[in-house]
Amino acid sequence: DGKKYWLRNFTVLLIFLLFYNLINGALFLFTYAMLFVSKFFVVSPIVFKFMAFLISFLLLTGIVIFFTFSNFYIVMENLKLREGISKSISLVKKEYPATLMMSVILFAAFYISRNVPGKIGDILEFGLILPLFISILTRFVMVFEKKI
Repeated sequence: DGKKYWLRNFTVLLIFLLFYNLINGALFLFTYAMLFVSKFFVVSPIVFKFMAFLISFLLLTGIVIFFTFSNFYIVMENLKLREGISKSISLVKKEYPATLMMSVILFAAFYISRNVPGKIGDILEFGLILPLFISILTRFVMVFEKKI
């Protein structure tokens, strides 16, 4: 039964990949601009890192966050690609602060687990955080779907 969802979910992942590449392109342009500016002004590495983080954060919270629940709607409600994306956008618009807070907390958890060395970090990420992440997103859709 999962075969019917494969192409739709894969397409959503391709959309994520497209936005990821756009973010990387923006960061590349920013890096190039900072290298150019650094010929004329002294630019602190801390300022550079902060600006790069800010650009990434703005792109993620301004665009990518709206696709957060697309795969969940596609599977849970057997929706077509556009319908799943549309419902995801609607849910994020209505619950943007909660979605943002949840995304930031989970991003921090993934970041921390990736910095734990060896198999312990892998067990944390794939055995605890990822299943918890999927459960939280699924529950979020189920609870807030009733409010839409």
